Amino acid sequence: CEVALCGHATLATAYTLFELGLCDKSHPGAIQLSFPIAVQEKHSDDWYRDTSHILALVLGVNFADVIAIDHYGSSYICHLNQAAYNTVQPNFTRMMDLSCLAVVITCEAPETSEYDFFSRFFAPKLGVNEDPVTGSAHCALVPYWNRNLPSHPVDFRARQTSARGGDLIVRLDNNRVLITGTAVFTLRGKLIGSIF
Repeated sequence: CEVALCGHATLATAYTLFELGLCDKSHPGAIQLSFPIAVQEKHSDDWYRDTSHILALVLGVNFADVIAIDHYGSSYICHLNQAAYNTVQPNFTRMMDLSCLAVVITCEAPETSEYDFFSRFFAPKLGVNEDPVTGSAHCALVPYWNRNLPSHPVDFRARQTSARGGDLIVRLDNNRVLITGTAVFTLRGKLIGSIF
């Protein structure tokens, strides 16, 4: 099942056009997409405290494991410590009762990792409990980590750790987020005959 935003199809189409030589490809092996930055919503201290408690329950972690939460557009971001991040057991039934459309969890990657941060994207209200790799989530994650990583790089190396998972190179560029990734052909076909 694909999230309604359908970024995978956009990436696959771009990859196909490049590979078939129908478009100029300035960076071989990589495709970069540009998205608008997600706008951070501001709330009262009570909202942050109460929502942190609710998200901890929904995610199956302790309240003390929640480092911070943020609200961007229709998504909540929940920054967890690494230990809690690795043990999250989302309750999708309870998640349906939240006022947001999606919950993004994130944590800073260990110092020994090749990545800067990890994330997962849960959106049962959009028809998918967990999306494998979600470019739109990074439109909020990049500004979040840009503010919260002490010595952040220009290009973040991000890993979405769903069962299928995926790697992204992401960058804040004024009011845009540049997302770079790779693709591979897994199926090639040919339509024969008229479709009308």
